[in-house]
Amino acid sequence: MHSRLALALLLSMSSSCAKRQAVADCAPEAWAGQCELVSVTKVEDKEFPIPHVVLETAYRPVPNANYPNSTPGPALQRTLVKSQYELALTDHLNAHKRAACSWPQAPNGVCTPPSVQIAIPAFDTAAADRAAQAPPVAGCAQIESSSTQDRVRLAQQTLSVLSQRFVFAEGSAELSPEADAAAKEVVAVLTAKPNIECLGVVGQIAAGESPGLADRRAAAVRDLLGAHGISVSRLLTIGATAKVFGSGSKPAEPDPADRRVGLSVLLERAPQPATAP
Repeated sequence: MHSRLALALLLSMSSSCAKRQAVADCAPEAWAGQCELVSVTKVEDKEFPIPHVVLETAYRPVPNANYPNSTPGPALQRTLVKSQYELALTDHLNAHKRAACSWPQAPNGVCTPPSVQIAIPAFDTAAADRAAQAPPVAGCAQIESSSTQDRVRLAQQTLSVLSQRFVFAEGSAELSPEADAAAKEVVAVLTAKPNIECLGVVGQIAAGESPGLADRRAAAVRDLLGAHGISVSRLLTIGATAKVFGSGSKPAEPDPADRRVGLSVLLERAPQPATAP
């Protein structure tokens, strides 16, 4: 009986040693490097107890020469925010296409691999609130702003046409005596129609004139309209020289009518429908 007990104790000790050895063998090696963003996915969208979403980012650790024999698998990280911050958080996560990441050494006696840790700045809700309160993009700046492109596309067909022209002497960007009267007519239209949000001030040149004159003529008219009280944020200067430098082999004859600045409505907000009394 004593021999059987001794044998059982010996087998138990052997099994315990084997388990400790197996744990030591499966403990993962520590790793550190860079991770690439693979995707940002909304995995939860709930209204209770408060409206909130959970976004999951997937990162792929990038192999590096410091650890030639091991690279961790894909890493997932989840972030919970109130629903009002969903778009801001998505932008924040997408802004970090690469981030420092690490795979810590597992503690002694633990065989379960630890999670890869992604080091990206914490999402700042206060900064998101400040950005949401920023004044909206207005005037001609909307044409270049990514946040207003949908509305700009909807406004491509404008309703107003301005026929005023500003003529110039040959080789000159100096305004003529008649320019002030034409400017007052333009100011009257823009004052009566605040829904014209961006007016193109298009400078032109005749054959043989310097291309830079087109821009200087447009700038002179813009400044004149600004001096009459029109916000320059509603004015966009354009130098047009396509007619002068056409595809024909024979040089074009100078046309005095081309020495001018014309006006083109680039962005016009649709008028609001009248409300019933």
